[in-house]
Amino acid sequence: PPPPPPAEVPLPGTAALLLIGLGALGLAGRRRKSRDA
Repeated sequence: PPPPPPAEVPLPGTAALLLIGLGALGLAGRRRKSRDA
């Protein structure tokens, strides 16, 4: 059987989800900080 892909290289879909999640967290963090300030 073919060797499994390296964990260091995620699937395009997984990478997209990670980028979306990080972006959402970043926006939420900025909004929270701006509100507190």
